[in-house]
Order: sequence, then structure tokens, then C-alpha cells
Amino acid sequence: MTRRLPPGWPDRPGAYPVDDGVSFAVWADEAETIELCVFDRDGVEQRHVLDRDASGFWHGFLGGAGVGTRYGYRVHGPWRPHEGLRFNPSKLLLDPWARRVDGALTWCDALFDHRRDDGGWARNDEDSAPFVPRSVVIGSIPTARPPRPRIPWRDTVVCEVNVRGLSMRHPDVPPPLRGTYAALAHPSLIAHWRRLGVTTLELMPVQWWVDEETLVQRGLVNYWGYNPLGFLAPMGRLASGPDPLAELVATVDALHDAGLEVILDLVFNHSAEGHARGPTLSMRGFGERSWYRLDPADATRHRDTSGCGNTLDLSQPVVRAWFRNALAWWHQEVGVDGVRLDLASALTRRRDGTPDPEAFVAELCAESRLADLKLVVEPWDASTDGYCLGRYPAPAVEWNDRFRDDVRRWWGGLEAGPARLATRLAGSSDCFAPTRGPLASLNYLAAHDGFSLADVVAHAHRHNEANGEQGLDGSAHEPSWNGGIEGLSDDPAVLDRRVREVSAMLATLFLSQGVPMLQAGDERGRTQFGNNNAYCHDSALGWIDWTPTATAERLTETVARLAAIRRRFPQLRRRQFLTGEPLAHGRADVEWFTPEGGHLMPSDWHAAEQRALAMWLSGDESEADLAVLFNADAALQAFAWPPQRPVYRALRLFDSSEPLAPESEASPTVPTRVEARSVVVLALS
Repeated sequence: MTRRLPPGWPDRPGAYPVDDGVSFAVWADEAETIELCVFDRDGVEQRHVLDRDASGFWHGFLGGAGVGTRYGYRVHGPWRPHEGLRFNPSKLLLDPWARRVDGALTWCDALFDHRRDDGGWARNDEDSAPFVPRSVVIGSIPTARPPRPRIPWRDTVVCEVNVRGLSMRHPDVPPPLRGTYAALAHPSLIAHWRRLGVTTLELMPVQWWVDEETLVQRGLVNYWGYNPLGFLAPMGRLASGPDPLAELVATVDALHDAGLEVILDLVFNHSAEGHARGPTLSMRGFGERSWYRLDPADATRHRDTSGCGNTLDLSQPVVRAWFRNALAWWHQEVGVDGVRLDLASALTRRRDGTPDPEAFVAELCAESRLADLKLVVEPWDASTDGYCLGRYPAPAVEWNDRFRDDVRRWWGGLEAGPARLATRLAGSSDCFAPTRGPLASLNYLAAHDGFSLADVVAHAHRHNEANGEQGLDGSAHEPSWNGGIEGLSDDPAVLDRRVREVSAMLATLFLSQGVPMLQAGDERGRTQFGNNNAYCHDSALGWIDWTPTATAERLTETVARLAAIRRRFPQLRRRQFLTGEPLAHGRADVEWFTPEGGHLMPSDWHAAEQRALAMWLSGDESEADLAVLFNADAALQAFAWPPQRPVYRALRLFDSSEPLAPESEASPTVPTRVEARSVVVLALS
């Protein structure tokens, strides 16, 4: 083995084919020796000692090696666990820069660098190589790719998708492709996205992940994938063939050809190595205190702001560079249009532990390779000081959980008065003013973490017993209701009420300022039977049911009609907050009315009995105005026309209680009837 630096060093740590061999590089600034371990087809291991440079990177060139070479690392160094130094060459380590991972993890005592039976920290010298996956050298990705759709945020409609759950029960997808990357671009699913008006798929984690030991012991798996180990490598479980990366790249290209964007939900806040007594699989073995946030008084305790046992320390310069390079890899090479950063506040923390979203985003913006990346953040973590909604500057777009909760509370009768609903409809200026506009808010009603939208209206309590945690996991305070009957019902009146409430909430989502996000399956009435934390169920519980039903057709058409209205009327996609201030033609951008036709008075905004309101959105001089009538009451409401807003022609565009009804003329003089728990949209001129 000879020393050779990779092209572009130090931006290209990892394994890269160069000339007639492969250049390897990895970082471990406190290690004493690193061995590159290469495995032949029979699994026989050959070890090669790497050279160290002054910056703590170890590197070497292996002649005769090439694409498909399977490898790992063994790291020698001091064993002082209470100082965060746990070097143990008996543990074969996955390359943190690996772009392909093969094999599986077998849970056993050999994975742990210490003996677990005595409660101490005696080093465990049992070899872990037979039980861990291998890093694999890949070749280059073709550079001739379809153009990106480049959809502006104001025109974006996001759909959150679990790659596996989306197609496992889809009758048009061939069985070998179900649950895979390739299925995402199946013609039937592309037709579905187009009908819905979805422009952008936000894929739940595809990074190579590990099923937690506790889940394996219970006969379960990590279905969602929020437990990564191969941060740059696509998960093999989601591929239909032997090359997950090639399949994912081909799928991204096919979706781009269809005009659809792809955002990846990437997890960089923690790793599958878990808490201090977890396994040694990758970063921990290269230097625990170099990669993780540890308690300075006792490094056997982690500063855990992810809620998953450990937190990666992006305040370390090399770890920060690794993170930026990983984003550039997914964006530039794999070709995805954007990323959603899970528990982003954990990534932004300074050396002193305080979150700094402003500096974090500024640093990403300075990275030329990420200049056109669509950046979505989950603006919190699992700590007491990590809730940072509204603190992420442009170009970040933030998941807005206040939108979710306030809209649900309004429709469920859990909120007194329409004040918070109006704030969400108008763009959540309480969160994003004065420096950001409503397009900073990614609005959603339901996501992977929590009840499905159908379960929001059918369950007042979580039902997570099947998770094996005594039903205590998942949120116990999620806004939801059951209308007096918990769970499934065959009562037509109950079913009608529930689908009305779901339809009304979907209407609220699409008629609000901001960027709407739908959870895949909510447009079909998908239920998880009250489980609001179905992360461990790779089964029909978490998969979408594509069986044709009247409810599925009704909700699908609801979304399709609402997305079309959103595209048609630019006043639903404004860059500025709705304030009630006059536009150029003199009319206010928004006005709020009671069903009687009067402006809402201060006492109305928080009145428990105020269960209906009208939102009047002015168009430009050449555009029609929109009136959106919200009735969360249990009885029909008749909305009178405001006397200060004369109407000459009215077109009834949409009624959430009758989403299949065509557009129709409405009388400009007779009050508009809005059914219980429904939304009506009218175009006025």
C-alpha cells in the first residue's frame, strides 16, 4: 500500500477509484494506528496500515482494488472511556464517508467495545467483523441527467412519503418492485401525484439504518428509518435489485422527467450507536469525543438533545465539513432537489451547547455546492431549549407544528374562537415576522410522527400497545377527538362526520398562506387504528391501502380540487403576510366576517361560540376575489354577503361536503349555505 492523496483533498475523504486502484481516507485525530481491512469474495480479511497527516486524516492507496471492493477499518489507540477515548481494534468500523453499505447487522456481545455483564468498562476484545456490514467502493455516477424541475416555493405542494409503505399494497405495481425506490416512479403513482397536484415528494429516511436491538428482541423492525449508520449510503432494504444507489439515482431521474421534485428527510442529529453503552459500529470507534457531544465531567454520559441516546457534534470542524459534504453528495451526485433536516436544532448547537440557527443557515448558504438546494428544517430537537420555530433565516423553510395544532383544535372544538385559525390562514406572522414571509412556513396537518389524519377525528387517545412499550410511547397530548365513539365505527352518521372533518381540514391546509404538505395516504383515509407512533411496524398497519372506496375517492378529489384552486388563484400563494392592509386598487388584502356579514369584533376572536367565519381575499384588479367560508359548527350556517362588499357574480368553486360537485353559479343576493363541519370557496366579481 502506498500513500496517495485523493483528488480535491481534503474535500474527498472516503474511498474513490483512482487510476489503477482505490484511494482511501478517513479521519481519527486521536488514533495511534488505523488499519484498512479489505475483504475478498470469501470474506477473507487483509489489513493495510494507513498513513497519518498533520490534520488527523489517515490515507493510503491500494493498487489493484476497484469498484465493488468491500472494506472496513480497525482503529488502535488509548482506552480511557471516561475521557471519551474508546479505541478498540477488535471492532470493525463502517466508513463514515461510505456511499454504499452491504450486509446486515447481527446483534451480539461482540458489537460492544466493553463487557456488559459486569457493568464496568473493561475492554471487550471479541472480534465484531462477522456481525457487521461492509463499506463498499462505488464508481462515478453518470453526469448526463434530466434537468431539475426547479419549482419555486410559492408553487410547491409537498407530499411526505414512506418509500416502502407507499407501494407495498398497490395493485398496479409489480410485486418485485413493491416497497422500493423504483416503485416511486411507476406510471400509476406518477398519475396519482399529478391528479393530486403534488409537485414535490419528501421521502422519509433512505440513509442506511439499523434496527434497534430492543426492536429485534421484540420481533419488530425500524420501519421509518430514523436510526442511521451509513449517512451517505442508500438503504438496501428499499431496493429491488443489488445496487440501491443506482436504483435511487434512476428513480430521481424518472421523477424529474415527470416534473416532480425529490426532497430527502436526512438524519444527522444522531447515529445508530446510541447511548454510551451502545455498540461500536462507526464514529464511536474513530473517536467518541471527536464525533459526539459528551458530558465534560464524565465522557461515559452523552449530552443527548436528539432523544436517541447520542447527538453528533457538528461544532467540530471536521464533523461539520463531513455534514456539508454529505449534503452536497445527496444534492449534486444523487440529484435530489432538497433536504429536510430532522431535529435541526441539534445540528445548530455551538460548542457551549446553545442552538444557533442563524449561523448554521448562513454557513450552508456560503457553500456554493448547495446554492440551489431546497432546505427544509424541523426547527426543534428533544431538549428544553431546542424549540426554534421562526429562527431559521432564508432560504430555510420550517415545519410549522403550530399550524398543525391550531387548525386541528379549531375543527375539533378544542380552541375558543377563531383567532389562532386566522393567524395560520394568514401565514403565521407570529412565527415568521418581521424578516420572513409566509413561504417560510411548511404547513401540515399530519406527518409520520403522530396520528394519521383519519385517526385525528376517530381517536381521542393513542393506542400503541403493539409497539411493546406498554402503550406509553408516542405523544400523549396530540390534538385529536373521537366525537363520542373511539376508533372504528360502521355508523353512517359517524363516518360522514369524520370524513367531513378531514375534508375541512384539508381545505384549510390548501387555502392557507405558506407551503402545504400532505402525508401520503391521508388523501385516502389511511388509518393506523389509533397508533400514533407506528415507527416499528413494517406491515399493513403502516402501509397505504389502495383498495378503491368511496371515502378514498372523495378525499382524493378533495385534494385535487383544492390544489387546482390554489394554482388558479395567486392570492392563495402570496409572499407577504395577510394584514388587512389595502392593495394597489384600494381593497384590503384580507377581511374577516361573521356569518351575519359583519366584521369580526375584538370580542369575537376568542369567543367559544364563534364557530364560523368568512375569509375574503382580494385579487388584483384583473382577478376575482375569493370568499372562503369556514363552518366548524355542528349545524348548517347561512353566510350573508357583507354589505360593504357588493357582489355582482358568484361562482361556487368548491364545497368540502360535496367535493365531487362541479363548479356552479351562486346567487349574489341569497345567503350561502355551508353545511356543518365544512368549507365553501367562492369566486366573486
